[in-house]
Amino acid sequence: LNGLKKLVGELDALAANEIIPKIITVATELEDKLNTNDRITTNKGFRMFIDTSIRDHMYKPVGICDAWDGLAKGLLPGELLLIGGKRGAGKSVISANICVAQYCMGLIAPYFTIEMNADETRTRMFSILSGVDQTKLKQQKLQGPELVKALLTRSYTVVNPPEMPSDVTDEKSIISYDEELSKLTEKLELIIIDDRDLSLSVIDLTLGQLTNKYGARISMGIVDYINVVRSDESHSSVDNLDWKIQMVLSQNLKNLARKYNL
Repeated sequence: LNGLKKLVGELDALAANEIIPKIITVATELEDKLNTNDRITTNKGFRMFIDTSIRDHMYKPVGICDAWDGLAKGLLPGELLLIGGKRGAGKSVISANICVAQYCMGLIAPYFTIEMNADETRTRMFSILSGVDQTKLKQQKLQGPELVKALLTRSYTVVNPPEMPSDVTDEKSIISYDEELSKLTEKLELIIIDDRDLSLSVIDLTLGQLTNKYGARISMGIVDYINVVRSDESHSSVDNLDWKIQMVLSQNLKNLARKYNL
C-alpha cells in the first residue's frame, strides 16, 4: 500500500514513458508480497521418465548453427543463454542471426536493441535473410542479382505483394516499390524494440503484451546487450559496468524467461 501511495504521489512529476514501467514495478512487488505464484509443489504429477520424443520437443532450436543445436538440442523454456565477447567480436551479429532463424521457423523472437536503432538492426536482419552484403544494402549500393534477391526477400515477407519492377536499374522504381511493400500486411512480425533507456520493467511489460497477443509463437527474447539495461533501482550507467550489477540483471532476465516460459 505504501508503494501504491508513493506512486500516486509521483505521478504528476513522471514523464509519460515512465508511468507504465513504474506501475509494473509496483505490480511485481505486490505479486511477490501476496505470494500469488504457485511456489509449493509435491510429488503428485512428477515424472522421472517421459517419452524421449516429448522431452526433445520441449527444446527450442536456437539457430546459431545445426551442429550447435544438434549437440545441445537448443534451449529449454526458462533458460538464459549469455553470449560474451569484446567490442566488435560479433555479439550483435549472432543475436540477429538467432532472431532471423526463429523468424524462418515461423516464430517470433522480440529483439531488444539499445546500441543500434531499429532501422539499422532491421537492415542487418534483411541482409541475413536475403544473403546480400549488409554494407551495400545499408548504403543502397546493391546492384544486379543482389538487388533482385533483396527485393524478392522483402516481397516474400508481406501478403499479396505487387509485381516487381521490370527495370531494377531505375532507382525511382525501386524506391516506389519498396515504399509500396512497406504499407502491406506482414505474414509474420519481425519485432524489434528500440529503447535507449531500456529497463527490466519495460522488458517485462513488453514480453507480457507480446505473449498475450501472439501466444506460443513468441519463442525467445533477445537483449542486445545486458550491461546497458537499466535496473529498476537508481543505478547509473557507470554502475552497470560493475559485474555484480550485471549478475543481478542477468538473474532478473532469467526470472523473466521463467515467468513467460521463453
